Amino acid sequence: MRLHPRGAYTDKPHVFSESEPNRFPAVSTWTTGTVGATMLGIFKSSAERQVNKLQKAYEAKLGEAMRAQRNGDIRGYSMLSEEADNLYQQLLALKS
Repeated sequence: MRLHPRGAYTDKPHVFSESEPNRFPAVSTWTTGTVGATMLGIFKSSAERQVNKLQKAYEAKLGEAMRAQRNGDIRGYSMLSEEADNLYQQLLALKS
């Protein structure tokens, strides 16, 4: 029996939803090994940082577009997809 985050006992493990914050965010960094990469981030050039920043923004925009499409907001999906495409074009320009 586990104590559910809301206070009830259950046999099922709790699965966090998108609206509920993850209470243990550091666990993912232990398994992926990204802690070492961020500690050595001081050795990256500004161009690499800009590319990483654009890559994260692009992926976030694609995620927003996917959620809009799943919710039935096709107009919002198309606008977010266009913004993501603009970010991707900027990303390609920086990489070349």
